[in-house]
Amino acid sequence: MKHARGCLLIAVTWAITQPSLARYVQSDPAGLAAGTNTYTYANNDPLRYVDPNGLCPCGESLDVLQLARSDRRDWSKAADRSDVNRAFGPGTYKCNLFADEQFETAGYHLPNIGGGALARALEMYPPGAQSLSTSGYTVPGWPVVTGPALPGDLLAWQGHVGIASTDSRSISASPHGVIENDWGFRSGQTPVIRRCTCPR
Repeated sequence: MKHARGCLLIAVTWAITQPSLARYVQSDPAGLAAGTNTYTYANNDPLRYVDPNGLCPCGESLDVLQLARSDRRDWSKAADRSDVNRAFGPGTYKCNLFADEQFETAGYHLPNIGGGALARALEMYPPGAQSLSTSGYTVPGWPVVTGPALPGDLLAWQGHVGIASTDSRSISASPHGVIENDWGFRSGQTPVIRRCTCPR
């Protein structure tokens, strides 16, 4: 592999790549044997710029943050959010549903693995806040990562869930509406951080 100084192209013995576009400059000599898009390389997405085959279940962090900041619906315990999921009527905590709704609307796939065995089999509920607060709880496609948190990461701490907006702030549902503050990053808080990961 040779890097051509100043032109931002990388010459591989059989193809030229352009990292700024995350693609080959010419069609892959392997042809369709390498996949349906002959201009992709390094498992289709070396820098997370593109997903030409549409296989990545992760959306864009800016999209989820914009949606979360603009959501004016009532997500308090007293609110009725059965319009989003029939199990979340008045009297239920909804921080996990808030996060799930923002991620799903932004193009992420946060598996509905909450509830009992039947509910999990039918994918009826998002993961519960208490379950997400346990680092040993497995969420397919959302492994636990060590900090610092990145925008768009899913945070959980002692039965509350939020979305990281920076490495020291988060957005979450609260009794008084959607709030962006330092929850999850306060002294003594060590949230479980999960990050959506594309399959390789």
